[in-house]
Amino acid sequence: MADLETYTPDNLIAGDFPLVTGDGTILTGQTLVRGTVLAKDSGNDNKLVIVDSASGTASIQAPVAVLAQDVDASAGDAVAPLYLAGEFTERSLTFGGTDTADTHRDALRDLSIFIKKTVAA
Repeated sequence: MADLETYTPDNLIAGDFPLVTGDGTILTGQTLVRGTVLAKDSGNDNKLVIVDSASGTASIQAPVAVLAQDVDASAGDAVAPLYLAGEFTERSLTFGGTDTADTHRDALRDLSIFIKKTVAA
């Protein structure tokens, strides 16, 4: 008999705005969780890294997507599913450095990635 797994919702998705998905290559040396806000690293073939407005690299300061599932790229680049548009719960998103949802809210809105404040369960 097959083992059964329990589904535990994480509340990342926050509304009915259509989700647009795609995939991208996560740069080696990172272990990221679902809901991480990503940027393209122009110095590394536009592979994806966690967004960080304090980075010295301008491209890493600009968000481009939300990671759709946990990914372990610690031993090498990894292709991972992404959300390119949708509504997401603010408290379920992860940013780099000292960034917050407010740091990137406007830039994400321009990409049709909307951040919603929701009541914690």
